[in-house]
Amino acid sequence: MLRCIGAALVCLSCPVADALEVVDLTNTRVDIELDGRLDESLWTDLPAETDFTVVQPPSGDTPIYSTEARAFYTKDGLYAAVRAFQPPEHLIKRLSARDLRMRRDSVTVAIDTSGTGIYGYIFTISLGGAKRDGVILPERSYTWEWDGPWVGETASDEDGWTAELFLPWSMVTMPQAEKRNIGMYISRHVGYLDQVWSHPALPRTQPRFLSAFAPHDMSNVEPKPNYSIYPFTSLSHERTDSDGEFRAGADAFWQISPQLKLTATLLPDFGQIEQDDVDINFTAFETFFPEKRPFFLEGQEIFETGITNLVFTRRIGEVPRPRGLPDGFSANELDLITNRDLLGAAKVTGQSGEFRYGLLTAFEDDTDVRASDGNETIIVQETGRNFAAIRGLWERANGPYRGIGFLATAVDTPDEIREVLEFDGAYRSADGNVALRGQLMGSS
Repeated sequence: MLRCIGAALVCLSCPVADALEVVDLTNTRVDIELDGRLDESLWTDLPAETDFTVVQPPSGDTPIYSTEARAFYTKDGLYAAVRAFQPPEHLIKRLSARDLRMRRDSVTVAIDTSGTGIYGYIFTISLGGAKRDGVILPERSYTWEWDGPWVGETASDEDGWTAELFLPWSMVTMPQAEKRNIGMYISRHVGYLDQVWSHPALPRTQPRFLSAFAPHDMSNVEPKPNYSIYPFTSLSHERTDSDGEFRAGADAFWQISPQLKLTATLLPDFGQIEQDDVDINFTAFETFFPEKRPFFLEGQEIFETGITNLVFTRRIGEVPRPRGLPDGFSANELDLITNRDLLGAAKVTGQSGEFRYGLLTAFEDDTDVRASDGNETIIVQETGRNFAAIRGLWERANGPYRGIGFLATAVDTPDEIREVLEFDGAYRSADGNVALRGQLMGSS
């Protein structure tokens, strides 16, 4: 199959503002209490950026209320604070689950850690503390399933409300660079007006977004290697069949360098993961629920091809589908809604120069499914499947963006090995007015 998509967009002229000054405090001891209140003297001593523009709707007007944004960085991460002036009676505070988009007052900070508009991260904190975060790919392609370990708090007062954010460098990917440039974008959503004010001004009528972030020299940023291990034990008991089970395992995250990350899980227990929303589907198409398991979310953006994505990790560990049941026998309904267990999984993601890569593998355990004909109960064992995916992507963004990638996947089932291979390419002119993307796929 061959797909090619071309687009020609007209860029509306937008005012060019001076970039927010992000102060280097890598050699300074910082004592900030992240409570949403900007009462530390450090915040008042920093220069404030007040040049915000109305970008939704894309009028280019000056906002009716002022906004002050401040930022600095240390060896540990980026700190950002926003004071949003607004009459208290017009504040909209709505609490919700993570990553839920609603009409309310919020502040967004987005950073381009690649420095070239290839990939970035977006963080939103709403009045009341609700968070939304994700990964950005050129130019406005978002992956909201990713959840980063960042901190954000808000507070309201008689002048409006304030927000504080801390974004650790250890949670993001960065290329190797002697002189590190990190792009930055800050926006404010005013709920009662349903308007977005941003710096720099990047309305949706403009084709460039990620590559147009305001650049900042952060040469002293070099995240240190770090690792985290999360062991667990669980004990479950099914009252319907008086069956008990004890499990123990661990998740491990190892940031070997800013360019190389290893993630692994052994006998994972996903019982603590948030349940899927109830979805009543009357269409002929399957519902694709978002991934919520931390192991599969970490570094998953490298496997996104931008057109037809071939790695849907919710297939791994899905409910059993027994085949070959004897005539007259039907599977136990409880077993049919219980996900298969995983023996383990591993993932490596990294970058070398202009080449990014990823390797994912996972192994399912064998599953016993009970079946009965009303008189006799038998056990049907379903053999676990093995999964593998490998991705390579070359990108260059000095001027026009050019990217060439490949993705190969394989699923080892008891009956056969299912393989898929794809090649993809993308081009975007330097001004963003012309964009081309194509994909060639084949399967065994």
